[in-house]
Amino acid sequence: MTLEEVTYAATIIGIASIVITLVFLIIELKRNVNQTRTMNLINRDNQYYKYTDYWAEFENIDTVIKGRKNYSDLDDREKFKFEIYIENRIRMFAFSVNTTRTSNTLEFHNNRICDFFQYEGSLECFNDLHQRKLLPLNWVKVINAAIKN
Repeated sequence: MTLEEVTYAATIIGIASIVITLVFLIIELKRNVNQTRTMNLINRDNQYYKYTDYWAEFENIDTVIKGRKNYSDLDDREKFKFEIYIENRIRMFAFSVNTTRTSNTLEFHNNRICDFFQYEGSLECFNDLHQRKLLPLNWVKVINAAIKN
């Protein structure tokens, strides 16, 4: 074998090793993305359970029930608390729409949003937060699209 043939063989082996390395990296990156999505889903579920547990406590549930009926009837302290309740739920809606593992269609998400905003006080609070420009526009778009449907 000549030096030139050895050089060609080494080049082919080098290229093959680079291709194998790239294939391995692609496989590992896909696995990493799947693991990250799973962890995000678990984390969001955990946040949702904390959220519902907090708002189901006796000292908080009265504010939620009163606010759902009529946001305007709340005093300043209750409005502050109810606004946090609404904003956190909107945040959960906005981020869950981006997770296709929860549902393959927007119908599931839209139904949840419509159910949450069936209460006049909740919708009134949402509109108030939006008018005061306290909600990101992309969240508002998700909610309004669901309510219109």
